[in-house]
Amino acid sequence: MDDQNSRGKILKWMALSVAALIAIRQFFVQELIAAVLIFAALFACIAVVAAFLLALDQGWRIALARTAGYIDAHRWFAGRVRAPVNGPTDADMLTPVSDSRAASDK
Repeated sequence: MDDQNSRGKILKWMALSVAALIAIRQFFVQELIAAVLIFAALFACIAVVAAFLLALDQGWRIALARTAGYIDAHRWFAGRVRAPVNGPTDADMLTPVSDSRAASDK
């Protein structure tokens, strides 16, 4: 009788130990799954920010390339047009009004 009672106690404790180990293992796996989900969400946010910055950089590069094309076109056109530099209107515009009147009086 004592032999069956001790076997029953041993089986009972073994079952409880196995159940406790399975519960601990399941809890550990749940923690790992939660950690993976949290880090996945974090990395997804970082990837969205990086993609936004990359798109912004690409947009700036396209805008600056187009602007450079317009500047080159206007620079070519400005080089072809000959404007008088030392004309009388330019000289009058650069000198103050009182000086131009004094120069015309002389």
